[in-house]
Amino acid sequence: MVNLRISWSKAAEMVGKSKCILLVGLSFCVAACATGPTAAQLANADYGPPPPENHQQVIKDWFAERLIDPTSPLYRFGNPTQGHTKDSPLYGTQLQFGWIVCGAVNAKNRLGGYVGREPFFTLFKDGSMVFIHDGPAAGEACKRVGG
Repeated sequence: MVNLRISWSKAAEMVGKSKCILLVGLSFCVAACATGPTAAQLANADYGPPPPENHQQVIKDWFAERLIDPTSPLYRFGNPTQGHTKDSPLYGTQLQFGWIVCGAVNAKNRLGGYVGREPFFTLFKDGSMVFIHDGPAAGEACKRVGG
């Protein structure tokens, strides 16, 4: 008969190592899910014309349909800049080139108080907004493009 006794501290150490290995493995998977353009894709990128003059209103209209109090938002907008979205099954995006407009919106919640600035990241292509993402990840994306 084999003695399979393991002390609690040894078992906890083993579980800790396996969680660490799992976390590192998941990190690699998530990093692999979001890929940027190759040098050849960047060289041949078609950004299209700059966003329309009313691009800020287009963004405001998008938020107006989703906010609890569409009369309350306060906006900050960055200047349009050429950029791209990445391939990311996690976020449901594909590689697209266009014009990025970053900014932040602060709107009221159900209790009537402002919730604080939430960043947003938009991509315009051929005069239309083709992608928008809001929340902390949008802020990180905007930092990468300087928006």
